[in-house]
Amino acid sequence: MPRQGWLYLSVNHLCFYAYILGRETKLVVRWSDVTELDKTSSLVFPDSIRIATREKQHHFSMFLHKSETFTLMTQLTNLAMKQ
Repeated sequence: MPRQGWLYLSVNHLCFYAYILGRETKLVVRWSDVTELDKTSSLVFPDSIRIATREKQHHFSMFLHKSETFTLMTQLTNLAMKQ
């Protein structure tokens, strides 16, 4: 189910937080756990970024600056793989 919220990117983690109608959603993904990162587009998730780990896939959409966000995510994932 799509949720509107805030996406935080740090050197070690991607974090998502949403609080809508009394329902809180938190997601923390370590960059070193990311197995795939790509731009996607479908009916359910138009113009989105897909992040896959061994356990799950996450789709994020409706970015102000999607290309810049994707570039930063790619750089952070590559940095985590080098460590």
